[in-house]
Amino acid sequence: MNNITKIFFMLISIATYVNGQNMWFNYGLNDADYHLMHNLSIDSIKSIIINDNIEQSSITYTAAVEYLLYFYKDTETQFLLENLNTEIDTTLPFPEIYFQWDKIYTDTYIRGLLGDPTAINKMKTIAETASDRIKFDAIISLGQAGIYDYYDFVKSEYLKDTSDYSAMSAMALYGGDERYRDEIKTIFRNRAYSSDSYHNVISMAGYLSYIPGAELELLDEFFINKTGKERYDYFRELEVLDKEGQVERSIFALKNEPNDTFRVEYLPIPYKVLNWRDISKRYLEPKFVNFLTGLDISDTSSSTYQVKRYFLLTFIPIKPDSTKSINDLLDNLNNYLDSVSVYGWFGELSFSNTLKSILGTAKTNLQNGDSIACAIDVKSFQDNIDYVYKDSLNIDPRFVTLEGWKFLYWNAQYILDRLPEIPSATEISTYSLFATHSLWLEQNSDVLSGNLGVNEVGNPPFLDSQVELSIGIGTTTPAGYTVKGNRIFVKQSATVNSDVYYNELTNNGTLTGTQHTPLNLPLITLLPEFKSSTPGTQSITIPQNGVQTLQPGSYGDIQVKLNGKLMFTGGEYHINNFTAGEDNQIVFQSPSEVRIANKFDSGQGSYIGPEDTTTMSAKDIVFYVSGINGTNGNLGATPKAAKIGIDNIVKANFYVPNGTLWIRQNSEAEGAFIGKDLNVGIGVKVRLKSAF
Repeated sequence: MNNITKIFFMLISIATYVNGQNMWFNYGLNDADYHLMHNLSIDSIKSIIINDNIEQSSITYTAAVEYLLYFYKDTETQFLLENLNTEIDTTLPFPEIYFQWDKIYTDTYIRGLLGDPTAINKMKTIAETASDRIKFDAIISLGQAGIYDYYDFVKSEYLKDTSDYSAMSAMALYGGDERYRDEIKTIFRNRAYSSDSYHNVISMAGYLSYIPGAELELLDEFFINKTGKERYDYFRELEVLDKEGQVERSIFALKNEPNDTFRVEYLPIPYKVLNWRDISKRYLEPKFVNFLTGLDISDTSSSTYQVKRYFLLTFIPIKPDSTKSINDLLDNLNNYLDSVSVYGWFGELSFSNTLKSILGTAKTNLQNGDSIACAIDVKSFQDNIDYVYKDSLNIDPRFVTLEGWKFLYWNAQYILDRLPEIPSATEISTYSLFATHSLWLEQNSDVLSGNLGVNEVGNPPFLDSQVELSIGIGTTTPAGYTVKGNRIFVKQSATVNSDVYYNELTNNGTLTGTQHTPLNLPLITLLPEFKSSTPGTQSITIPQNGVQTLQPGSYGDIQVKLNGKLMFTGGEYHINNFTAGEDNQIVFQSPSEVRIANKFDSGQGSYIGPEDTTTMSAKDIVFYVSGINGTNGNLGATPKAAKIGIDNIVKANFYVPNGTLWIRQNSEAEGAFIGKDLNVGIGVKVRLKSAF
């Protein structure tokens, strides 16, 4: 035994070992190994490993070990760690000793892939003891693990044969060590320039990939110094390695490439930029667009000129990453505002300051948790940009070019897409009559202006005919407006000149407008803010024929008797109940809100509206009535939450969300009238003048 030297690779803590991280590259299972093993059972493959001996081919052994790793790693890791124990007998002749080293390398390589911490020292033993290819394989594996202890050997072997793949691969790996980096970089760069064929340069660049930046540096030099197809070949290669740097390369080539056939290839189509993952989205940033706007191409028939023109007309800014916060998107939009100003796509300082102020308010609203207000601000920003861009008269110094409009308008839109939808305040303002549960226009009533609508699909009982919206005999509605409700009943001799939107329609009258179905409900998701009352304890009664002025404040019950006159000076009023007798004058001297905690009732022949000496209109006066019908809130309960008396003239807005708003017969009502249930009496005339 003295003349036999055995190198044992001792196992450490195998019994408790679990899978770790790869220590070197995993090259996968090659086809030859697969075909050798795929018809064998797992027990047969394990037998090859357990019963290995000198006579068994290292090819068969390696195939068995690698096949077991790649297909049965989850269940056979422990088996491999316990049985990859090949020993070397240094007295063996060649080639037997070579094959044994090959098996030992296989054992150690697989152990490293399983994360065995002993694999490093085992691989060092191979690198220091084996010879020929196996020694190089071990040195390369160690280099992949960040161990660079064999540079002198690697360099000497490389210098013996500079075309040897193993030596070149090892040299490349050693570029990962700062001690050897400069020398190795010089070697491969010199080889690239000694024969500057494309394939040689690409090969040498690949060997420089372990040196940070060296591969790109070499390829960029050849890209810059070549023209035509050669330059474009390097451009495509660089796209794989450095997609985000392609924008600057395109700028260089578009300025310097003399061959239009290849020059045009540096300018991507916007659609491809948006949809192809291998093209940098930076082509859709202001920097590149600004470069294109200033790129002078004298030949207007050239392909590059045509594609440039198409790019500038069709591009839209890239949609931001969905992981970015809205706050960040607002900051980005602010930055875009600065960029478009610098590039001359946007002008006039005060306009810029106005837009920045809008964005500042949007951020504040967002931080305060009011995303609706934030959305309204962003929409205002967008509308300002859109208006100035479309202002063809240029009547002021403000301007926005197409490029500036795209970056500002679209990035505002991307923010709006992430925010809640803005409630349609302008839509509610178009309704003269709007109910949340049911609406009944009684016989011969006329709506002279404004839309009519019932907001939701309701549950019976309804005011009339078991439908949400009933249009009575002889009633008319105006052209140019809409009538909207889930179920609509149009009675005999009624004339509906408005467009009708419905899910169910019974028509016994005349429809002159267009009909639309189905109808999505609710009509409006966010109704105007209802302002509640905080009444006081002081009650006031205006006697028959009496006159009184009422200052803003909190009151108990207000009662106006026959022929009485009550003058509201203007402001905010909080009242418990409001009751007016016959022939009253309820007048307002300046804009007012009258907030009533319970019920409103006006007598026959009364006037409610602005004092005739003012320039006010119905939209300057709003009654907010909180009450319910009767004491239980049922539809048929009395008294109603709000009742406007017979033959009244009303120039005001009423909002009655919890009960019935009843406008009694032959009254004239100008304003906007919102209620849970809205009853418009016989012969009533309604005109729109909304405060909402």
